[in-house]
Amino acid sequence: MKRAALAIPDSGPLISLGVAEKLDLLLKLDMPIYIVDHVLYECTNDLTRLGARSIVDFVENNPECIHIEDTFVGKAAKQERDSGIRKRHRGLGEAAIAEFFANIDDKIDSAEPVLILFEDSDVQRINTFIQGNVHLLSTKGLLVGMEECHLIESADAIWQSIINAGRIASNKIIDQPSKYSSEASFWKPVVPESV
Repeated sequence: MKRAALAIPDSGPLISLGVAEKLDLLLKLDMPIYIVDHVLYECTNDLTRLGARSIVDFVENNPECIHIEDTFVGKAAKQERDSGIRKRHRGLGEAAIAEFFANIDDKIDSAEPVLILFEDSDVQRINTFIQGNVHLLSTKGLLVGMEECHLIESADAIWQSIINAGRIASNKIIDQPSKYSSEASFWKPVVPESV
């Protein structure tokens, strides 16, 4: 079995964990964290949005393990914003994600599985969009798995704090190992047993 590196191509998990003030849970996974540049922009460009300030603080306070992955799409969108052009581009986030995954082997050895943390409830769409040696995990699946590992006391309590903050998130529990590897992938950290 192979342990995965974490990639966050979806703003949903960042926002949900941010509103619950639980982004630090990602550090308990003890793996490098890759966030697509335009995804980070989408959830932090307006600091009055749910979770935005927590996300900015989390990224700034953990540069040793959080890697913001620049994409051509993200750079082009930033150049437009910097030049004063203000227009909405549908699908820029998806385009940046697609570009990131097209070049992921430059960052992570292709033999290593990549843990994809997402919040989109449409797994079929995710599976067609992101292929290869990936392990899919929903935000709710992350919390349930962390509770099973005794890294948190209650997945339900954290989920309720996300809802109480006004966040409407997908409640699907997805923990789908890679189908493209001869070895099963896993993401849960090994927690030493109490003596």
